[in-house]
Amino acid sequence: MTSVVEDKLAMVAPSVLGAMSDKNSNNYSAIWPAILQLVKTCPRSWAHVNVHKVVLPRMCSCLRAAAYGSWAVTYPAVLPWVSTLPRSMVVSKLAVDICNALWFPIATGAVPSAVYQLIATAWAECAAHLISSANAATESDLRGLSDADLAKWASLPTTAKPDGKPTPEQV
Repeated sequence: MTSVVEDKLAMVAPSVLGAMSDKNSNNYSAIWPAILQLVKTCPRSWAHVNVHKVVLPRMCSCLRAAAYGSWAVTYPAVLPWVSTLPRSMVVSKLAVDICNALWFPIATGAVPSAVYQLIATAWAECAAHLISSANAATESDLRGLSDADLAKWASLPTTAKPDGKPTPEQV
């Protein structure tokens, strides 16, 4: 089965990785497993999409829109998705955009307080992973970052607790 998908990856990858624009929350229980299976099974799928023009804007729109209500499915899937991104993509504006988009529903009060824990956990996990990935980057990987990107990254909110989970006062 994998070889069939590999043969058609140029056609399959944009359709699957671009599915995050669906606004029907019921569909995300099928969308996330498809996305995660594709990127884990066929890591080359990232080469067949324009991450910065298609995938990232759709992902960030989804996250800013509180996952279109698919909280229980989407927020736990963000870290597995982020962890499949090629390192060259992680040390760019993408990391800042994902963290900002994750936090947006809390900052704007767009979600019920019962969802804050899911979002805060996803944010903390992704921020830790992205920072860890950026710290592991070589000097040549960092050359593409502008001073503005570095300033945005430095301005992201941090958590005070050592386990990375925000306190109720922070949420």
